[in-house]
Amino acid sequence: MKGFVDRYLSPGFVLMSVMIGGGFATGREIVQYGGQYGYKGWIVGLTIALTFSALCVISFEVARKFQVFDYRSHLKVYAGPLAHVYDIIFFIQSLLVMSVMASATGDILQKTMNFPYYVGVLVIIVISALLSFFGQQLIEKFAVAGAVALYIGYITFAILAIYGRTDNIARVFAEGDTSYVSGELGIFSLIWVGILYVGFNVQPLTTAFFTCEKFKNRREAMVSGFIAGFIIIIPWVLTYLALMAYYPDENVFGAGVPWLIMMMNVHPIVVIIFGVIAGWTLVATTVGVMNAMTSRIDKQLAENDKPPLKARTRTLITTAYLVGAILMSRFGIIALVDKGYTAMAIGMVVSFILPLITVGAYKAFVKK
Repeated sequence: MKGFVDRYLSPGFVLMSVMIGGGFATGREIVQYGGQYGYKGWIVGLTIALTFSALCVISFEVARKFQVFDYRSHLKVYAGPLAHVYDIIFFIQSLLVMSVMASATGDILQKTMNFPYYVGVLVIIVISALLSFFGQQLIEKFAVAGAVALYIGYITFAILAIYGRTDNIARVFAEGDTSYVSGELGIFSLIWVGILYVGFNVQPLTTAFFTCEKFKNRREAMVSGFIAGFIIIIPWVLTYLALMAYYPDENVFGAGVPWLIMMMNVHPIVVIIFGVIAGWTLVATTVGVMNAMTSRIDKQLAENDKPPLKARTRTLITTAYLVGAILMSRFGIIALVDKGYTAMAIGMVVSFILPLITVGAYKAFVKK
């Protein structure tokens, strides 16, 4: 059973544990990329699931076939000079995602537990730094255990948000309600929204490459990749359905943290639990991203015949990066998601997705 989990489920859980912070935790992301389109949002969700599965299948097989388990080595297989562009975007997007999460977590812990804003964020910094210090093996265990806990949490939150409001969900789909947005919503526009969502969430995929060392053959890489695409879409679906229970309520859809508004309508205890889980998602995202970044630095050092980073240095890098994200977070979560995510998504499509699905797919499945 452990072997099955390691090879087929662990990559998807690691990916989801990193992605959930920037992609799901606040609910703002799903409003922007799916929820605001009402009943037509399902088209966005299906696009996300299929696109992510395809990207996981190709990238996992590239990792297995060429034995490249850090993102720098991985991109060198197929991206050429665009690998340097990806480096820049990775750095900026990591800072952006953690800024969004820091802003959300600080606000949530303040509103749910009466923590001063920076005290709540300081707790997150300390936990993230400790996990970075103890290394990759602990990170993988934390990610898998955390992903299971987050799944349970999000399923619970979705049920609580939907309970007593299923009539509104039925109404949205029966009436074809898209009233929160104006203008015609063509299918290709919605597919593009899904691709953009994948674009700004594809970075966590590179943080899961280290789990691909366990694959013994192409079949394991492909099956694991396909499963991973659908593991990560479940929180999207749960959040989308919860939002449809309130569609098109401006109090929810105009909020910086829509989940918090929905949970406040349930019970104060639930709000506190949500605060704890939101903090957990920031830790998971931060640790996963920083592990990918420091692994990339280690690879560069090895190529220059220098020793890898010490645990203390990894911890200092993680701490400094989080402090920068916290300072940036004061710009406000809605502005960060609205402006920053779209720009970063386009950059990721150009520097990572297009080279992967063309040159990467050819080298992985066609070239001997």
